[in-house]
Amino acid sequence: MRLLFPCDMTDVFSRRALLLLTGCVGGCVTGQQTSVPVQWGNPIDEYIAVGDVEFPDGYDRNIKDLVVHRDMLWVGYGDGTRNMGSSTPVEYRYYPSPAAAETQIARVEADGQGAPQRTPGDTGEEQVGHFRLLSVGGEPTLWQAGADSTDADGFRELTAWGNVRVHDCTKGYQLGDVLLLVEQRTEPSTFAVVKSDSSSLTELDVVLELGETAASSITLWQGDLFIGTDLGAMLRAKCF
Repeated sequence: MRLLFPCDMTDVFSRRALLLLTGCVGGCVTGQQTSVPVQWGNPIDEYIAVGDVEFPDGYDRNIKDLVVHRDMLWVGYGDGTRNMGSSTPVEYRYYPSPAAAETQIARVEADGQGAPQRTPGDTGEEQVGHFRLLSVGGEPTLWQAGADSTDADGFRELTAWGNVRVHDCTKGYQLGDVLLLVEQRTEPSTFAVVKSDSSSLTELDVVLELGETAASSITLWQGDLFIGTDLGAMLRAKCF
């Protein structure tokens, strides 16, 4: 995990692109209509250029996630199956405004974390997406749970966390806490939800053991914790 400061509508576009839907989407006044979407941007052209050469038989070109943070539009992409982040740096790309023609790349401070960085924005991940907005010290902060590290052991998401792999995160029950869904490096692998202080992330306290139940996502909803599993089921845990 590293801390940060879809739109193929038809087969008309050969690349994954962002479409701009002008007009009203929700809360329209009676009589208003939504206009036809137009192609707006191609934020991952460099990634696609590498993928077309490395994997001509196919790879994931989806725009995986879009989230607005500090009035900037952040874009998730990559392929953890084809390990595209090992072929080309997968970076945190964002549009600073709707008028921007190209994305900007956020700088990632990752000394001592995983594989050596090839560019200042190299995340060390095969893919990024599934962004979460969490409150840290009362300020909204953008988080990205590690999906698949480019490091050889596949588990080095943070330097001190050599025995776990983070799959997802959500805000904690208490102000300043964060809950993390982790896969523990055991044989066989086991899963758990752990709690940490978002200001330091140096200690992990297990709050829910999931055993060998493979889980992929978590979120808090109306006071309860909901867990998505790899088999397409949802688990619910009461407040703890």
